[in-house]
Amino acid sequence: MSLCISSLTQWLKYSKKEYCELCHHKYMFLPIYHPDMPIRLPVNELTIGIVRNLGHTIRCLFHYTLVVIAWLGVVPLTACRVNRTLFKDSISSFISLPLEMLSTESILSDCLQGTIIIGLTLCAFVSMVWLREQIVHGGMPHWLNLDQVIDQEADQAERNQGDAQLANNDEGEQNPAAIAGPARVPEDENNWQPFEWDRAAEELTWERLFGLDGSLVFLEHVFWVISLNTLFIVAFAFSPYHIGYVFASWMNILSYMKLIYFERLVVTLVGYIAISFALYIMYNLCIWLKFSRAYKVLGLSYLIIKVFLLVLFEVGIFPLLCGWWLDICSLPLFGSSLSDRFQNYHSAPGTSLFLHWLAGMVYVFYFASFILLLREVMRPGVLWFLRNINDPDFNPVQEIVAFLLLLSLTCLVASLFCLTVPVTLGRKVIYLITGQQQYHELYTLACGLYICWLIMRLSILLSEYLPLGLATLWNNAVYWTKVCVKCVAAGFALFGVIAFLLGMLFELIVVVPLRVNHYGSPLFFPLQEWVLGILHCKILCALILIGPECSLKRVFERAYQEGLRNLNLKSFYSELVMPIVMALGLAISVPYVIVHSVLPVFGASLEEQVICQKQIYPSLLFLIVFGVFLYWQVNKLRNLLIHIRNERYLVGQRLVNYEYTRTERICDSS
Repeated sequence: MSLCISSLTQWLKYSKKEYCELCHHKYMFLPIYHPDMPIRLPVNELTIGIVRNLGHTIRCLFHYTLVVIAWLGVVPLTACRVNRTLFKDSISSFISLPLEMLSTESILSDCLQGTIIIGLTLCAFVSMVWLREQIVHGGMPHWLNLDQVIDQEADQAERNQGDAQLANNDEGEQNPAAIAGPARVPEDENNWQPFEWDRAAEELTWERLFGLDGSLVFLEHVFWVISLNTLFIVAFAFSPYHIGYVFASWMNILSYMKLIYFERLVVTLVGYIAISFALYIMYNLCIWLKFSRAYKVLGLSYLIIKVFLLVLFEVGIFPLLCGWWLDICSLPLFGSSLSDRFQNYHSAPGTSLFLHWLAGMVYVFYFASFILLLREVMRPGVLWFLRNINDPDFNPVQEIVAFLLLLSLTCLVASLFCLTVPVTLGRKVIYLITGQQQYHELYTLACGLYICWLIMRLSILLSEYLPLGLATLWNNAVYWTKVCVKCVAAGFALFGVIAFLLGMLFELIVVVPLRVNHYGSPLFFPLQEWVLGILHCKILCALILIGPECSLKRVFERAYQEGLRNLNLKSFYSELVMPIVMALGLAISVPYVIVHSVLPVFGASLEEQVICQKQIYPSLLFLIVFGVFLYWQVNKLRNLLIHIRNERYLVGQRLVNYEYTRTERICDSS
């Protein structure tokens, strides 16, 4: 039995499971102490244990301080200053690099720039590993296999030969093996690895990598990170920059690039383009010279640069163009002009580019999310005029060549329908409601789209429910009425009453003590408190869901699993709404009652009551937080005493068996 308990203890230690997977009972163990353990710990043992734990805490503090300095100080600072030294283009900068590493000038900004450089290096490394995984799992690309390329060229040459040559080769066709010679052994595409990327790192964990396990092995990792980062900067930034500089000088376009604020970035991109052209030429030379090993390496390098340039265009340039387009289209909306935008760009080019890129990225993201949402909601075939980019058979070039006229006409008709019909309906409806015709087209389009959606939805519902009969329609109407009543009741309680109470409590605790004068009376705006309370309610729900196990979290999870249709409104009110409303009501009313009912008994004046009313809410909150902190510290001290006693007298642990209570036994017997 002891062997089973020890095995279970070891399994729970490594699996980190706390509950049984069958009965969901929590595992509990009773400690087994030495028979000579005293009832109360002696003072000397308690002192020795506290000193030992204090020394361990100080040692951990120094170790974690060293970890933070190494990863957040040394590594980014080295990356920034090595990058700056490489791009200074002077021998003296390399000679003074060791002294510059010890300099404390602008150390904070250098650390921030180094963090950005480390992040870019890490993204490049992860992208290369991801590309390698795609090649390994998806098979080697056919154009990277020199044997297949040669076979395809030979087959194409044979197909281009005339019938006369085929007739002369009849004798050779009778014995093809003798002419073809020994057959090539195809390589295993899935096991193709031009470089050895994998290393023996079975025991490497995140704690061991960053030094959070207490060892000093992370110093070796810091050295390797600095070395690899320097290698990445030299290979992927320094070399392309100088190649692009030479290429731009040869093309006599360097003077134009110096007019741009981001000269180094543009020159580096030109260098990548020049490298891609050079790799393509060398790639074709290897095909002609039949250098298989160099062919694969050059093909892989060309593939990496091609993916990098495509990703840069998709993630960087295209969102930037979209951001510029949105800004140009919205100039009349903000009362600006192109000259103002050029002036903003000249004053802060980096900020201007980042804001335009961010606006374009948000636009692309929401547009793609909208299209994906439409495909999930609508049945297949509705969005026939919008092709699915995830379709493997999608080839836009062939479709444009084959269906150019038809595709253009269908897109034109669909665009006219999607734009003119909703706008026309929206204009008519807004004119009937308000009697005015001067409205922004955005409102008319939104109103028309909503009317079209209502018409389509009603037609779909009528086509589904009319064949079922009046009785079924009545039952469905009653059912959906109950569901709507449940939704209204739950929403009113959660986002109405609770949100208003949260907003009012936040107003009393934070806003009133900060904004109201010393002898002034606060003015409350219920609508404003309710709107802020909705935000606080959402934050509270998120904190409850990500917090520890409690009754409120279980009620939220059960309501989420039940859904709006199967929501148990009685349990929702009794277990969630009423406790929260009572707690918030007491938090608001009890301090008010104390100020206006208890203080006048002790002779407090009206001015003193006003001052106390403003200060009592944050004061009580501070007392509650301080009490929770004291309770937490008392538990920590109790756990420390238990830890000291266990280190000295603990022998083992005994599993507490699960036993039914009396009521459960009665239920089982019945």
